[in-house]
Amino acid sequence: MAGVVQTDGLSKCFGKLRAVNNLKLDVPEGSIYAFLGPNGAGKTTTIKLLMNIIKPTGGSSSVLGVNSGKLDEET
Repeated sequence: MAGVVQTDGLSKCFGKLRAVNNLKLDVPEGSIYAFLGPNGAGKTTTIKLLMNIIKPTGGSSSVLGVNSGKLDEET
């Protein structure tokens, strides 16, 4: 069964700051995951990458089988 949220090598840099580094994530259907961590750990950046609000520096991600890079406000 394919994951409902998947990332492979997802990365995001803001200048010299690496906010998300090579994230590999596979959230199976029917499971519950939580993002926990201190401020500045990359939680919000990861969500923004998954929703195509910001573009990744590297890697890929998909939500419900749709490449996150193809999500837009009209879809």
